[in-house]
Amino acid sequence: MYKKTLFLSILALVAVVLLVYGMIPPISSTPVSEMKEGHSYYIYGEIVYELQSTNRSIFVLYAYGQNITVVYSGPIPAAGSFVLVHGTYKVSLLLQYINADSVYRWYYSL
Repeated sequence: MYKKTLFLSILALVAVVLLVYGMIPPISSTPVSEMKEGHSYYIYGEIVYELQSTNRSIFVLYAYGQNITVVYSGPIPAAGSFVLVHGTYKVSLLLQYINADSVYRWYYSL
């Protein structure tokens, strides 16, 4: 009886952890249309194009039905991967972009 209760408790804990993990991107992500220059935001989306050099990564993130460019100093997952990005929203002449300080690969979202 004890082993069955322990197993069900562990199973319930794993289910809760997976549920919370899946809820983080929709809760923390901000649509590009609501961003203001110079403020920090989280945004969740799919990498649709990437360009990596030795010390800088530039990629296009598809989020909320539109694309936004992200600049990051570090390696990123391959195109087609879903990521949660944290960074500062910037506007420069004709380009709006996020200067990211962290990029997390995210395996699923609810």
